Amino acid sequence: MKKHLGSFLFLCASAAACSTPSTPSDAGIDTGIASDASAADAPTADTASPDAGAMDGGAPADSGVTSDATSGVDGSTVNDAANPFADAGALGEPAWVPITVLTSGSCPTLTPCGGAIAGTWDVSGACIEVPIASAVAMCPGAMITRSDGRARGRVVFGAAPMVARRIAQFEAQVDVFVPGICALAVGGCGAIERNLATINPMSTCAASPTGDCRCTSRSSSTIDDTDGYRTESNEIVSATLGKRWGYCVADGSLRYRDSSPSGPREPGVVTLRQR
Repeated sequence: MKKHLGSFLFLCASAAACSTPSTPSDAGIDTGIASDASAADAPTADTASPDAGAMDGGAPADSGVTSDATSGVDGSTVNDAANPFADAGALGEPAWVPITVLTSGSCPTLTPCGGAIAGTWDVSGACIEVPIASAVAMCPGAMITRSDGRARGRVVFGAAPMVARRIAQFEAQVDVFVPGICALAVGGCGAIERNLATINPMSTCAASPTGDCRCTSRSSSTIDDTDGYRTESNEIVSATLGKRWGYCVADGSLRYRDSSPSGPREPGVVTLRQR
């Protein structure tokens, strides 16, 4: 599993915890997976086998981050590569679902409770943290005028061997308004844009006739990876990358949050529904 803001989510998209939110830690959603079935530990109590139609097992997963040519959260095209779900099999492609994008504060606390995870799970929601507000906090009149996103993804946790495959896409957009008086004090809308770009390189600002700045910060990513895994102490543990996610299975849903002891963490909480 890799980190993306952004990133699915797996969402990092990785958000996200991403050092480069335009490629979502994660989103967010990184299940820490990189294709080494032999590295998986001995099976746990998880017994159900994943649906054979969930993914086409043909080509090995690409461990890199790519983009997908699809409509963005505002109808624009934000990506430029092939559909990662072209081999989705009998289940078909997972549906896009809205996600919560927080520009300040934290997503609701996840209390890990463990549970059986073997099987096929589709992303049904997520809450990710994108601290854009810190970039404009110096101006009392600045405000977030929009923060939303969407994600789709599928994770197949195999029971024997214990190998997980995850494919996910994430898109988010945050719009920021900064009054002209504040922009003037820091060097104009270009300076505001550079400030936002330190958090997310995919940020742009335009000046209105009155000097106000209207800025947009977008994130998008695609994740496709495979790795061995194990579960222990209410955590999903990657076999090869040293990543961990606290998780809880309840009422047919799986929720998890990056709990890795070191390195950047994926922001927020991802929710999946079992097929």
